[in-house]
Amino acid sequence: MLGCIVALMILGVTGIARGDELAGGVKFHERQLVWITLGLPVLAISSFFNYRRLADVALILYGCNVLLLLAVYFFPPVNGSQRWIPLGPISFQPSESAKILFILVLASHLRHQENYRTLLGLFPPFMMALVPLALILKEPDLGTSLLFLSVLYA
Repeated sequence: MLGCIVALMILGVTGIARGDELAGGVKFHERQLVWITLGLPVLAISSFFNYRRLADVALILYGCNVLLLLAVYFFPPVNGSQRWIPLGPISFQPSESAKILFILVLASHLRHQENYRTLLGLFPPFMMALVPLALILKEPDLGTSLLFLSVLYA
């Protein structure tokens, strides 16, 4: 798996560098190398973490992310939409982490349910999808919000 990851990184940087060369003077591949340098330690640390323990804190993480989705409305809009939380030189978009956390909390919930194939059993997962969907739709970000319905359907 590590070999596949390294191969994808090399192919990605090579493709971006070629695009930079064709664009003439742009240096996006250097930015990609910085992100790779920052991401490799995160990969190493996360590979030692037991992912099954995330199910225990899934609901807490989901709730915190809903609060972050509410927090974006207290920051100034960027290009007419309120999607980002500025953190100094970078910005954080809570809707991106909401997609992953929704899958995590949904899997954690459905793991212990036996009535998820009934109409009454679908109500809690539907509400779990509706809350971030509505908040993200108000940002406005239609593409991201529609992902919640497709994940719920799957």
